Amino acid sequence: MLGTCDSLGVRCVSRSARRTGPNSLPLSVPKTRQQMFLTALNFAVYFSVLIAAALIARRNVRLNRADRRTAQRLAACVVVEISIGWAVLNHHTSSANVEAGQFFSALGYGLYLAATLWVLYLAIEPYARRLWPDGLFGWTRLFAGHLRDPRVGRDILIGCLFGVVMSMIEAGRIVLLPLAGQPMPQPILGSSAVLLQGAQYIVGMMSTWTYGPLQTSLFCAVLFVAFRFLLRRDWAAFVACVLILLAIGDNGQAVVGGLGLNTLFFALMYATILTALVKFGLLATTMGLIVDAALTSVPFPGHLSSWAGAPAMWTIGLVLTLMAFGFYSARAGQPLFGDLGGEN
Repeated sequence: MLGTCDSLGVRCVSRSARRTGPNSLPLSVPKTRQQMFLTALNFAVYFSVLIAAALIARRNVRLNRADRRTAQRLAACVVVEISIGWAVLNHHTSSANVEAGQFFSALGYGLYLAATLWVLYLAIEPYARRLWPDGLFGWTRLFAGHLRDPRVGRDILIGCLFGVVMSMIEAGRIVLLPLAGQPMPQPILGSSAVLLQGAQYIVGMMSTWTYGPLQTSLFCAVLFVAFRFLLRRDWAAFVACVLILLAIGDNGQAVVGGLGLNTLFFALMYATILTALVKFGLLATTMGLIVDAALTSVPFPGHLSSWAGAPAMWTIGLVLTLMAFGFYSARAGQPLFGDLGGEN
């Protein structure tokens, strides 16, 4: 997903933008004036938030109020993931000049995205800790290296469940809209056709599935904390975030062509994301978006037993492994299925 500047402003508030780049099926559709306006609004919101976040992050760092260690680890994780994605997914040649150019292009984008996430986290973390303390608990425990912490395991398990729900909403939107007599939405399911070339590409796609959701979840967290600070009520901040995302998320696909069933599906999707964020925290939301990205981008053939079904089976296996790990960690060393013998 080594996109150009045209996709950078969209990615932070778009779930479908994670599928842009050399690993997705290219789609070129002429834009209407309404779509062009919504795209411009998307860019304006993105850069406005980024500039404001940079100013707030600078103030937090100067006052020594921000969690710089977690922010640094997050940024380093993103750079490593993008480097892995470049090594596995890019087409490599025997030309050293071409390879160097591709590598530094990927590294430059990785540093840009890492700096963006670093700034967003430093800006939001002190206020989130005060207004929404439970939302960052599992997140900070994970980046502190406590992988088997019960809270981390709980958030991973809940996030996987939310991811499955999100992917089902996405699939339902694509299936039900034509049945209701409405235009077929832009096809996004199974867009990572590169996975059909071999199981080794799943390693690269795992990095691609991660850093897009990281930015999306942090952007949603910035919106929620900002509205929570202004409106003083969780429900009011929740509604305001849904309305903002309906207007600018996914390039305004929810409102292009008027309000209707398509808008309802997008509202349900954004409400699901924000429910995970408000009720279970940043880690659960990020994990849910990662699972959703994986399940909606991998090709699912009609028969999973065919050769084309291998990527889908591997992806399902990865999701089940994450859920099993989350369940095991959440048990905190207790028997996996409780006291089956009935002993006290």
